[in-house]
Amino acid sequence: MAADNLSDVLAKCERPDELVQIAWDAGLDRKRVIRAGADAASTLFADERTQNLRLFWPVPRPLEGVDRWLARDRPIEASTTRQRPFASALIPGIVLGYLTDHFVLAIRLSGDTRWTAMSVICIGWMVVVGLLFKVLIESSLRRQAARLDEDKAFALVLEQLRIGITRRPHRATDAAKRARKQLV
Repeated sequence: MAADNLSDVLAKCERPDELVQIAWDAGLDRKRVIRAGADAASTLFADERTQNLRLFWPVPRPLEGVDRWLARDRPIEASTTRQRPFASALIPGIVLGYLTDHFVLAIRLSGDTRWTAMSVICIGWMVVVGLLFKVLIESSLRRQAARLDEDKAFALVLEQLRIGITRRPHRATDAAKRARKQLV
């Protein structure tokens, strides 16, 4: 397919999944196509990325593995990556702190001393569990990235694009514009 003809075809395409598939089939640089598809998918999932609730979910999303495979960090997700292990450790840390208080401190301490000790223990457990989550999240992302090659990364991006279009069809045009901008 000639470059001008490909540009015309890409300019007419309104669905990001079709746009990325056409670019892939046309033989454009594969990493560039995957990067454009991942950016388009991130546009579709933009509101999920900014929700505070996502901080409390320690499991990496598939596009994070693709980003790791592409060896790039997104500035928006960089802060979330640092905060997520500790936010995810909040509830387990409090539960472990309460159990430690209930079975260990309640016998030995009482009054204000017990509440101070319980607070310190809860914070300590949150830090310990947060560091554990940080290691687990990092190893999970490394494992996801190690399993990818160009074809698997492309298939994963295409799947995420189709899921995103199904969930948020009103954003498909914006996602296609973003991908088109990178591909043309």
